[in-house]
Amino acid sequence: MARFELTRQMLTIEDALPGGKVLLRKGLIVSIVRNPLAGVYVSQIEGLTDDLRPIALAMTRRLIAAMEAVPERITAFGGGAMVGAAGTPDQAGLWQGPASEALRQMIGDERAVVPFTKKAGGPGQHCAVAMGAVGAHAIQHAADQMDLAVADAPRAEEMLLAVAVGAVLQHEA
Repeated sequence: MARFELTRQMLTIEDALPGGKVLLRKGLIVSIVRNPLAGVYVSQIEGLTDDLRPIALAMTRRLIAAMEAVPERITAFGGGAMVGAAGTPDQAGLWQGPASEALRQMIGDERAVVPFTKKAGGPGQHCAVAMGAVGAHAIQHAADQMDLAVADAPRAEEMLLAVAVGAVLQHEA
C-alpha cells in the first residue's frame, strides 16, 4: 500500500501566440496527496520517494498527452511541492527526486537540471513553479513559471505535487 494517497488531480493548459509567430503551450498538473509525514517525525525517509515515483510518472505522462506535445518540442520544465501546516518544507522536498526523474525520462536527458520549488502553506496559497530551459532550448520564452493555487488545499495533512512543462508546438512560416 502506498504511503501517499492520491485524492485529487487538476490539469491546466495555457496557449500563447507571442507576436503571432510561434504557438507556445504551457501545462501544469497538480496532484493532492495525503502526507503521511504530517505532524510526525520520521528519521528514515529512504523509500518514501519510491512511493512518489509512480505518481510522478503518471502525472508527467498525463500532462504531455493532454498538451499534445512531443518530447523533441519541449523547451522548459519544472516541479514543485507545497505541504500543509502539519508538514515541513523538507517533506515537500521529497517530491524533487521523483518529479525530476520523470521529467528527465520524458525528454531523454538524464543530466538535465530541473528547477524545483518547495514550501509550506495553506489552502488557497500560491506557489510559483519555476520552469527552466531544457538543454539547447535556452531561448527567451523557455524560462518561465506557472502559478498555482487550489482553493481548499493543501490542508494541514496534505501535500500538493506539481509538474510543469512548456513546448513549442509549431512555427509559422
